[in-house]
Amino acid sequence: MQEQITKYLEGRLSDTEVVALQSWLKQSEDNRLLFEEEKKQWLSAKTPTLDLQVNLRQVKEKLERKKEQFTLKMRWQHIAAIWLLGILIGGGALWFVQLSGERKTNPMVVETQRGQRSKVTLEDGTTVWLNADSKLEVLRMNDEERLLSLTGEAFFDVETDKSRPFYIKLHDYDVQVLGTSFNIMSYEELGASETTLYSGRLRAIKDSKRRKVKPGQSITWNGRFKVRRKGDMLANCWIDSQFRFDQVSVAELIFRLEKWYDVDIAVVAEEFEEITFSGVFKNEETIWQVLDILKNYLPIDYKRTGHRTVEILKK
Repeated sequence: MQEQITKYLEGRLSDTEVVALQSWLKQSEDNRLLFEEEKKQWLSAKTPTLDLQVNLRQVKEKLERKKEQFTLKMRWQHIAAIWLLGILIGGGALWFVQLSGERKTNPMVVETQRGQRSKVTLEDGTTVWLNADSKLEVLRMNDEERLLSLTGEAFFDVETDKSRPFYIKLHDYDVQVLGTSFNIMSYEELGASETTLYSGRLRAIKDSKRRKVKPGQSITWNGRFKVRRKGDMLANCWIDSQFRFDQVSVAELIFRLEKWYDVDIAVVAEEFEEITFSGVFKNEETIWQVLDILKNYLPIDYKRTGHRTVEILKK
């Protein structure tokens, strides 16, 4: 049975074998505990051991030995230390971080792939958590201003420094930060970027239009700024490995699952456009367990078409 459990976690069981495994799990509490223990060991084996602190001096020496690939020229007083934490969500892919100089043509770049998250501490003390398939660029970090750009999703805890304004460029508007913590979701595929403020102050900017945001509010741009109250304040729960959805469309749900679990999901029916979903998943669940849960709440079924490819069908 241990071999069957491993195959299930890796998505290699047939539909008939999955039904048999689920029936076995329902037979006794001991079976369920054995499954949970096997899953825990499987997840541990899939999670890489990482050195959390990257010494930039060592990085520089290493990169200089590979000049044909990278060039790293940093002033130590400008970028002192960076801590990176890559967290495996769905298993399979490696995380990638590119470090480069502070010149305008060579910004510092941190990227996550599908199925990964990272944590970065910038020179000014600002901490950034990057969600899956996201890209953060430090365009400028000098005595006058701090300018970043973001593609994807990130949670920021910005160090207050009134002498150096903090700006973040998104694909549809910019954010000016004044010592604060907030979450930004800015995947172009989902349309409008959403910025949710947890504490402090920030201002959204689009050309000549400006709009202040208060703690507990989120803001989006769709031809004009729209501010709404966020009662649950769960936008950043992904930091704690919880995936919470509140009346999201099936399209957004599938998009999120693809990012988090590094899978490709094809929808072969058009009847899902009006369906929404609310629920909570933990990082402990595999993509196959999540899909099994969704089958109980939505009129959907799924068919595995490959190791990490799925088709969503209507029941």
